[in-house]
Amino acid sequence: MLRREVVDLCPSTSLERIAKFNQRFVPEQRLSNIDFLAWKYRTQKPDGSKIIEHYGILNDENEVAGQISVQPMQAWINGQWQQCNYWGDWYRDPAYPGYGVRLLNYIMQRKPSLLTAGASDITLKLCERREISLLPIDHRFVYVSRPLVAMIRAATTPRRAAGIFLRWSKKPAARAAKVSLEPGYQFSEEKSVDPDLLIGWESDLPPDTIFVRREKWLLSWFLETFPFSEFRLVVLSFKDKQIGYVLLHARKTANNIVEGKIVDLFARGWIHDHLAALFREGMRVLSKQGVHIIKYRATHPVFISLAQDGGFKLVRTQPFLAYCPIADALVAGQHSIHMTYCDQ
Repeated sequence: MLRREVVDLCPSTSLERIAKFNQRFVPEQRLSNIDFLAWKYRTQKPDGSKIIEHYGILNDENEVAGQISVQPMQAWINGQWQQCNYWGDWYRDPAYPGYGVRLLNYIMQRKPSLLTAGASDITLKLCERREISLLPIDHRFVYVSRPLVAMIRAATTPRRAAGIFLRWSKKPAARAAKVSLEPGYQFSEEKSVDPDLLIGWESDLPPDTIFVRREKWLLSWFLETFPFSEFRLVVLSFKDKQIGYVLLHARKTANNIVEGKIVDLFARGWIHDHLAALFREGMRVLSKQGVHIIKYRATHPVFISLAQDGGFKLVRTQPFLAYCPIADALVAGQHSIHMTYCDQ
């Protein structure tokens, strides 16, 4: 077998070939959908650069045999912006052992830092050998908004139905406390946010926080070019000035259960009442859409407390993989991290 080189999948490989590989080896079904792949693999930022970089190895028949994706981002560390990358979609054909490690090594040699979460046990062991820090800071929460319907629809999977019941029974009547805002505040559904809200809010961060920055194009990528109507943006304004927003996602999963996510949340100045009001409004909008289960993930203590106060149950704390320079600051115990990437 010839030694194949790592290639950029975005320009060099057809979406049909990528879909063929994903259909066989990637659990997420929509990654076999051509419209979805066109959005994920071909959409560019306004400056023409890639939103997500996709790399792969082709076999002797020029079919995809392994792939990995990297989303470039910026992190504010030690008083300056530094390159970091969200890493995901790492899969290989079992017939080609070693391809996955080659892809990982390729990325590590070219990228100054890596971020990821939700990795498998095999991945975690591999990362330990590569001296990538594993930090238990990625908190996954769940809130059962329509418990009886969710349990009935999950009845064909007894273990899942029992899990829904146990999560709901711990706090069956819990609700996010209503926040009294002064007259003049109002919520509205929008397709965008003010540029200064996106660009400038990192200046409000607590000084002990590593901030992983969103880009200005991120919301339009989800709200305008995403091929399915699943995202909604709710904005909090005061006298026509946008104060904050919450980005929501809802779609039907297995057993016709409608799953919602609070994807991203921010309010100027990190004012607790504004954050809490947006969190509660996000729950209300999702529940109004008929969502059965709401999921939320958080890494920063402020947002973890919002979930807990809102009646969400901590499902698990998953390892967060960090490769220098982020790892050094976090391992030292001097910082919290606030990540604002959108997790599908």
